[in-house]
Amino acid sequence: MEWQPIETAPKDGTAIDLWAAQGFRLTSCAWDFVEFSCADGSGSDVQGWTNTEGHGSVEGAGPFTHWMPLPAPPAARVQP
Repeated sequence: MEWQPIETAPKDGTAIDLWAAQGFRLTSCAWDFVEFSCADGSGSDVQGWTNTEGHGSVEGAGPFTHWMPLPAPPAARVQP
């Protein structure tokens, strides 16, 4: 697995890792609808990068320059 240009990132809800221009990695992110709320009570849903573990938008951590597929999970080991 190698880092790919952000322009080629999947935008179908697939979980991926993102690399931010500031030099850090965000794990388990996906392109999805993000709810933004304003102090005046208004808000809207827009598409953007979110954390798939339910932590909401990660757009503020961008701009993102690269992405990478998530690694395969480890094989399950059954204890006898």
